[in-house]
Amino acid sequence: MRRSVGFHGLMFVSLGSIIGSGWLLGALKAAKVAGPASLVSWMLTAVIMATLALVHAELGAAYPVAGGTARYLALAYGVLGGFVGGWVAWLQAVALAPVEVEASLEYLDNVTWIKQHLNLLSPSGTLTASGFAARRC
Repeated sequence: MRRSVGFHGLMFVSLGSIIGSGWLLGALKAAKVAGPASLVSWMLTAVIMATLALVHAELGAAYPVAGGTARYLALAYGVLGGFVGGWVAWLQAVALAPVEVEASLEYLDNVTWIKQHLNLLSPSGTLTASGFAARRC
């Protein structure tokens, strides 16, 4: 395996996958449901995610192989564990784009002109016909 991406390339790829519209909507909905207690959940999540990132970094340094997410599970739990881990990683990658589109439409629906003329979301938060058409574009 040849390493040619480099530090800055990997950092920006990681930031691009982390920074999306979901974290803003997650904070909004958590604050609506839990109020100030949502800060505790964000701190707890930060600790858990930092621990998982450090574990992945250590595994990457110890076993420099391609396909880390599935390969590490295969090394630890066997072929079936690697198979399941690979499919779960693939499902996550496939589901990410539609979730981002839904979040973007939720942002757009807060613009006054769009809310008055297009009305992308119903009051329950589901897509209307115009929201579905905008999602297809």
